[in-house]
Amino acid sequence: MKTRAAIAYETNQEWSLDKQLWKVEELELAPLGPQDVLVRLPATGVCHTDLHIITGELAPTGFPIIGGHEGAGVVEEVGREVTHVEPGDHVILSIVASCGACRFCRRGKATLCVRSIDALSGLHRDGRPRYRTAQGQDVGQWSLLGTFSEYVVASAEAAIKIDPGIPLDNASIVGCAVTTGLGAAIDKAGVRSGDTVAVWGCGGVGLSAVQGALIAGASEVVAIDTNDLKLAKAKELGATLTLNPHRDRTPNPYRDETAEKVMEYTEWVGADSTILTVDYVTPELVGAAFGTIRNGGILVVVGVSHPSHDHVKVSPLELAMSEKGVVGSVYGSGTPTLDLPRNLHFYTRGQLHLDEMITRTYPLEQVNNAFDDLLNGTVVKTLLTF
Repeated sequence: MKTRAAIAYETNQEWSLDKQLWKVEELELAPLGPQDVLVRLPATGVCHTDLHIITGELAPTGFPIIGGHEGAGVVEEVGREVTHVEPGDHVILSIVASCGACRFCRRGKATLCVRSIDALSGLHRDGRPRYRTAQGQDVGQWSLLGTFSEYVVASAEAAIKIDPGIPLDNASIVGCAVTTGLGAAIDKAGVRSGDTVAVWGCGGVGLSAVQGALIAGASEVVAIDTNDLKLAKAKELGATLTLNPHRDRTPNPYRDETAEKVMEYTEWVGADSTILTVDYVTPELVGAAFGTIRNGGILVVVGVSHPSHDHVKVSPLELAMSEKGVVGSVYGSGTPTLDLPRNLHFYTRGQLHLDEMITRTYPLEQVNNAFDDLLNGTVVKTLLTF
């Protein structure tokens, strides 16, 4: 069996549309393993995390590799040991195929499952590749999914059955961006009724955090971004204030200017929680976001940073004496088998708006254009279609 897929061949590359760093090729699929599921996708989400494969912040251990990790589709075939789904079922794919037995899974932290490290290897646990190029070269799968392919061979634990009435193209983005943002607000930040929440970065994850805060009952949501298109989308989705750090400036030599604006808006109390969802986190940005939270507040860091950054700029004295917290959040900080269906339930009830987040679709062959538009800020959340 064959499939078309977008593949990355190397990392630590400076992005350029002219280089066409994603290569669309026809691949050969191997026979399914006993715990594999073959899923046909109509579309896949484009996430900035996929670009980190090429630029080096989150490079897998082996190349070439199929990009993509946001997908929902229809089961075509299952391995002989798979019992929870069957051909014809509609499923959403999780980037964490949790084992259900390790100490993290048993404590409701399946996103930290001991198997989560497999996502960076690009190889299934048996070490056998599921894809090969026409020249016979083995090809890995980003996040053990590789959704930049019409046909995905996933581990059975990664396939979560969903209501067949949910549009699969919309459901695909719940596989990562939406769940990451919603979970950061609802589960990790623990937003409560009446809270003030700041969301710094309004791409797909940030817009989901905005909506998650509102679903949890926040009365004020401050959206921060340097892109007015994204700020307009945040406003459309319910943000009560938008700030552009390039324009909304209040000089203060003792505080980051954006943090100053948030403090001014909250009458110098600060946000109950700030969720940092920018695509590239620096130590200085963590310090600036830390300056937006109130005494006893929490800063949730979601965005990716380069491995060379080994510190953050926050005051240890303020951390202790003001009882502030800085925590990380990966993939919503919960249990995907429960959280992904929950988040789709928010969508079917009209609480979560997915259609409004998707600003453009591209055919797979235009994958490089999709990423170029993402970097240039002319789109918010996009899909590749097959």
